[in-house]
Amino acid sequence: MTGMNVHASRHVRARAPADGETQATSARDRALVVCAHPDLAASGFSRPFLEALDESCFAKKALAETYPDWRFDVAREQADLVAAAEIVLLFPVFWYSPPALLQKWLEDVLVDSDGFEQRASLAGKPARMIVSTGGSADEYGPAGKNGHSVEDFLRSLETTLRYVGCVVGPSEVHHAAWRYSEEEVRALAGRFAAERRR
Repeated sequence: MTGMNVHASRHVRARAPADGETQATSARDRALVVCAHPDLAASGFSRPFLEALDESCFAKKALAETYPDWRFDVAREQADLVAAAEIVLLFPVFWYSPPALLQKWLEDVLVDSDGFEQRASLAGKPARMIVSTGGSADEYGPAGKNGHSVEDFLRSLETTLRYVGCVVGPSEVHHAAWRYSEEEVRALAGRFAAERRR
């Protein structure tokens, strides 16, 4: 993998808006944030993170709410991926892997169809993952009780993104996410948005 930004639970100070942060961004410059938490209303991390992102800069998609039956509008999903300036996958790690909802979305959407070529339509498009875990940072890695790093658990997903031509950037991992307050999560989302503008 290309690397990760790993965060253990800690206090996060809210920041002032960056210069130009409130200015509208054209649709083609917006990142597409695909949130794959299967029960977003119950999420203490994915939900406030997604809510805090400015819609002028981010197109936001909550899969469980948009498709409660998991029957995806494939043409629409493919068009949204192609139109996005960047693809951001936001999800928790469940049982050492991304949620089944995200896997089903990948299987259904990343297929050849009229107007979408699996290995050409997303060629060169930046992609990254924002991941939350229930366990603390010291539980991961060879010396941790899980025996593997989060990086190991995300490897197949990164490989999939690379296969369809995406340029995969560092993952952002937030450990022990249940310890964060909503205010802290929203501050993290603000920091992520500011860093993307640089």
